[in-house]
Amino acid sequence: MDRFLRPERFDTDPNTQDSADTWEHWFCTFTNFLESVDSHSPDKLKTLFNYVAPSVYRFIKDCKDYESAIETLREIYVQPKNEIFARHLLNTCKQDGAENLDQFVQKLRSLLPDCRFTAVSAEQHSDEALRDAFISGLYSNTIRQRLLEHKSLDFKTAYDHAKSLELAQKQSLSFLPNNQLPCATVSNDPPKSPRSQVSSHEQTTAVSMGTPCFFCGYARHPRYKCPAKDATCKNCGKKGHFQKVCRSSTGSRNTSSVSSALSCVTAAAPECLKEAVTDVKANGVPLRALVDTGSSESFISENVVRRNKWSVLPSSSEITLASTQHKSFTLGHCF
Repeated sequence: MDRFLRPERFDTDPNTQDSADTWEHWFCTFTNFLESVDSHSPDKLKTLFNYVAPSVYRFIKDCKDYESAIETLREIYVQPKNEIFARHLLNTCKQDGAENLDQFVQKLRSLLPDCRFTAVSAEQHSDEALRDAFISGLYSNTIRQRLLEHKSLDFKTAYDHAKSLELAQKQSLSFLPNNQLPCATVSNDPPKSPRSQVSSHEQTTAVSMGTPCFFCGYARHPRYKCPAKDATCKNCGKKGHFQKVCRSSTGSRNTSSVSSALSCVTAAAPECLKEAVTDVKANGVPLRALVDTGSSESFISENVVRRNKWSVLPSSSEITLASTQHKSFTLGHCF
């Protein structure tokens, strides 16, 4: 009987995606084999050495007994699962277009074991739900990452850790030079429905002192809804605006583009602001800047920061553009 239960030699790279499943299956077959030959009283450690490949043997060659060898292999091949992250995956799992209901339910069930659901009281259940929502909704990804380092924790512990990390981030700013430059990008509020979502290169809006749209002359609206988006001007031949709002005859204008993950905003500087554009240096890098004496802060394009590989510290503050309804938020600050 033992020859039918004899397992294959275990030879699996612990860095492969299915290494944990492969180990669990092999260990089960090896245990069955040991039980079938138990009457012969074999040395379990020597038998284990005989049924692992050389690449696996190097992990356990210094172990003195069978139990420590198995525990060593289990620690190598079975990575600890994070309960909080596993529940996040379960709660955010979506059905693919090619999946039927049975396949979707099977995928959901495959995520259940790592969630470690147990019989708890109503109070414990509400605490776990609050903890999961708290970590999932955190604005700071740095704080979320630090919390996910814990395999399991309750809401109070998560809150205390997050509070300490937030305070440490704020206190660390006092060690920075006073001449640091905040880094921000200008963007519209995100679309409210999936149908209104557009790519960052398609969604553009004009920032101006008046209410009409720069491109069509009608009431202000998102750029992707503008009727002149694909129109060709009969005056200058350029694409993107109507003839009645064409300004080619007034001379060239200075424009600056700022890109973000949500949208691309083009801010047009009229001729009256031409004298307010000057040459500056930020961290020794020459730049063109628009002087705004009414602004309480200095802002810089996200593209400039990425191009020069400047470090960005996480922070967020609301920016309100004068005489318009546009609002934006900074992505952080650099120095």
